[in-house]
Amino acid sequence: MAIVSELEGNVLDAPPNSVIMHACNAQGKWGAGVAEALKTRFPLAYQEYSAQCKKIPWNHPKSQQYRHSLVGTCMITTITSGNNQSKSQIYVASLITSYHYGRQVDPPDEILAHTAKALESYETQIRLIKEQNRRSNLDPVGDVWAVKFNSGLFKVPWEQTKAIIEASKIKMMVLEPADDATQGRVKKRKRTEEVSRRSDANRSLGKGTDLPNDGTEDHEHMGPDVCEDQGSQRPASRINPSATGSTLSKPTRPQKKTSSEPLSTRGVARPVKRKIK
Repeated sequence: MAIVSELEGNVLDAPPNSVIMHACNAQGKWGAGVAEALKTRFPLAYQEYSAQCKKIPWNHPKSQQYRHSLVGTCMITTITSGNNQSKSQIYVASLITSYHYGRQVDPPDEILAHTAKALESYETQIRLIKEQNRRSNLDPVGDVWAVKFNSGLFKVPWEQTKAIIEASKIKMMVLEPADDATQGRVKKRKRTEEVSRRSDANRSLGKGTDLPNDGTEDHEHMGPDVCEDQGSQRPASRINPSATGSTLSKPTRPQKKTSSEPLSTRGVARPVKRKIK
């Protein structure tokens, strides 16, 4: 077996007694990507990780120093399931490879250096867990399942992280979903598609073509002449006949009022009656 075997699949489908490995920050946050999926599936792992990161309060003078000391380490949480007759474990290994996240994420070269140290921390801890399992007659620790960590939100090329893993000699199976997207990327793609769909809809509305009625149109796309939330009449220039599915008739000129007076009296000055004081 190669040091790193890249396969297609979902890391959350790891069998019992496997290790699920991922990378995260030192702020106690799993808010996106694979970390967010692990937080939902294994809340205990997130709770232990977050509690460790927040062990020293944020306003304490040594708070930043403490969290900086967590970078380059690994936290392993054992998730036990089953009953006394048949227990099984999943080991969530969280590699803290960046101090912060988002726009404040560490530079790639620092993340790679932290990754090498975090893998050493993992090896030290997993040896102790294997020895404890042997003494307690528990099932041995299984294979390491991972994603292409550091390559998503941390923006480190996967091949560089892969080289660090191969140098550590830790065998692992790296899985990637068939659709080539984690949950965070799926959400981003959906947002992009929604913006594109609305842009296309606006262009179609300007060209006078029909729009699909999926319930997401704003008031510019509504067929009736009246805004539902305001109850006010639309200006005629904002109404597109082809979008409403109706045909607007040409405005008719107002007809002159026809007088009921006889023709003989029209245009004749009438005397004005004045009151005599």
